[in-house]
Amino acid sequence: PTVPSQILNKLNLWVLNISLPDFLCRRDGMISVNLPIIYSPYGSCGGNRSFTPVSLNRSHFVFSESRNVFTAVGCNVCALLDDTKSAIIGCKSVCEKDDKFVRKMTCSGNDGCYHTTITSDLQAFSITFQPNTDSTKNKCEYAFLGDRSHFIPSTTNFNKLNESGRFPAKLQWGIAKSSRAALEIYKYGLISGDSYCWNS
Repeated sequence: PTVPSQILNKLNLWVLNISLPDFLCRRDGMISVNLPIIYSPYGSCGGNRSFTPVSLNRSHFVFSESRNVFTAVGCNVCALLDDTKSAIIGCKSVCEKDDKFVRKMTCSGNDGCYHTTITSDLQAFSITFQPNTDSTKNKCEYAFLGDRSHFIPSTTNFNKLNESGRFPAKLQWGIAKSSRAALEIYKYGLISGDSYCWNS
């Protein structure tokens, strides 16, 4: 696989791609980065179990609400994403048919996979797992925050995804409303209907 050549040093994230804002198409500037897949301590598959929360605080980036989803994979797994402020997002997936870790899923929540949206202006998060009391279905369990365009239910190979250990995610970038640059823009009337500043 191709090794990313750029890194966001202060955030220690590998850069996969950078796209500039397109105001005509109302498309935000995005940076694609690699985030770790987090494995449940209650599951049987290996991987990263000691997850250091990713923080974009004090940066001009947020995790894109429109481009990313939070996904849990495994039979009877309950994964929680804590935004380190006040919101906790839960993902629970079950396996109705059998206890086998299937190769491809629709991610309906009943086939060992479920995904949900994230909060707006998310800049930091941690992932934890609830204990799985059903030992007969205690197989491979993991969760990740990732770019929905790279995650296609019924097409994504979940075995290969498990082996990769990482998944692309989208960072939205711009000028924070509370920053000095944004205040100068508003002060001198340099902002237009096509400009965008987010809360921070």
